[in-house]
Amino acid sequence: MALSFARRIARQAAAFGFTAAAAAILSVPQGSADPVIKLRVDFQDTQPKYILQNGDAHGICPDIYRELERRLKGQVAFDFPAAFTPRRRMLANLEQGNSDIDCGAAANAERERKFIFSRIPIYEVAHLIALSSSEQDPPESFEDLADFRPLVGVVLGANITRFLEQKVPGTQDFYKVTSPNEGIRLVSIGRLEAFYYHSLGLGYLLSTKWQGGNVKLAKTRFHTYHHWLMYGRHLSPETIALLDQALSEMQADGTLMTISARYSNS
Repeated sequence: MALSFARRIARQAAAFGFTAAAAAILSVPQGSADPVIKLRVDFQDTQPKYILQNGDAHGICPDIYRELERRLKGQVAFDFPAAFTPRRRMLANLEQGNSDIDCGAAANAERERKFIFSRIPIYEVAHLIALSSSEQDPPESFEDLADFRPLVGVVLGANITRFLEQKVPGTQDFYKVTSPNEGIRLVSIGRLEAFYYHSLGLGYLLSTKWQGGNVKLAKTRFHTYHHWLMYGRHLSPETIALLDQALSEMQADGTLMTISARYSNS
């Protein structure tokens, strides 16, 4: 009987153009407990925001999702993917309603038109340089980086690289590498004077793969900003308010800072 009721509700929902999620909520018999809100997320192949190892997901964003689920027990549940998704596809999924939340997003005008940002940021990001531990006179400004341009490494095609190239225009190119790990390696063997990247990636790599090596982080912060949660506009205001309230509590009690510090020493 319950099954036929659910099917009848699903047919009625389809007739009125409701989503499958809405049909699932409508199919809960009156008087039963409120349904758990299932939240779909994608993972990007960028550490330490997302780390997948032997089927286990961890990293800053999965840890934030788990903490939100713990605090909102019985109200929300996150559906973790088993594989990474390219960044462009992640944003398209969020815009089209095929996912619900994106974690670790920088704000810009285009994204603010398409999505809803969390009320508070989830962590701070800075642009830093990695250089040889023996370096006594590191670059401290964009003008200094311009003087070292051919010997400063950047990741090919990355947003952070486009930002630097706008700040330091010129005819010579920065040295392009295909991954942050390659940039640090080239600094470690003296092929590059410095590698320009964000604090999350540099802090994570230097505290894991390159711990105890001959590469260090310079103190200068060339650019500082925040990353946020981004909600799809199809999410209800009530769900967004629920998540924002839990995030505010995580910020107030230091949980957000603890999670980000777990993966980066920068």
